[in-house]
Amino acid sequence: MYLEFVAHFCATCGYRPFRQFHGALCAAHYAPQARVEVVEDASDARRRVEALRALGERADLLDPGPDPDHYARHLYSWLRAADERGVTTLVAVPPPAVGLGWAVRDRLRKAAAPR
Repeated sequence: MYLEFVAHFCATCGYRPFRQFHGALCAAHYAPQARVEVVEDASDARRRVEALRALGERADLLDPGPDPDHYARHLYSWLRAADERGVTTLVAVPPPAVGLGWAVRDRLRKAAAPR
């Protein structure tokens, strides 16, 4: 079932070519230059952005709402746009953990992983 979500996520994003990873098809992932922090609560995420800005960081908020299809369709372009604006930390509020939201959350987790 998870692989179906990943395949749908990749298809929704429209990225090609697909590459094979451990038997599963998935688009090549974009790794943003900005550090990504995932914060479940939107209010907490806004406060985190304000705190980072008070410290002089170029922080921004990614909170497109609860629609996982919309989130999946635009996630990579939002990550790129944050990099183009010189954002150093992107605080992301993930979509609900249902359906395609699982795949979006997984991608956000990977973007937030230490590099």
